[in-house]
Amino acid sequence: MEEKEVYLKQGLKQYINKMCINNLSTYEGRREASKAILQRKSILPIYVNPQIFLYPTISVRNYQCTFINYYEVLSIIRMTEKRTKIVFNDLSDLNLDISHEKINNQHQRIENILNLKVN
Repeated sequence: MEEKEVYLKQGLKQYINKMCINNLSTYEGRREASKAILQRKSILPIYVNPQIFLYPTISVRNYQCTFINYYEVLSIIRMTEKRTKIVFNDLSDLNLDISHEKINNQHQRIENILNLKVN
């Protein structure tokens, strides 16, 4: 598949904040909600809307941070102990220098939040 690159004219957090504001919230508001629900302080998922639930691969302060849309993930493949491939619904993929367990943990955190929303 052809790789897609998106170039932003602002920082990633500002871009996500704009998406949140378009859905009547803010990045910080969504972050605080995730923090309270998950009882965690870092690497928090950000719910934007029913089609976009983002999670960072590493600390958002790290330049190498990538946000993944949970709803677009088709599969997660362990490549090595510290390397993971994410395959998206459109069959594009992304190789990350992060363990399979860390990505799975992020998915589990989102599923915990989604289960709260359903109940």
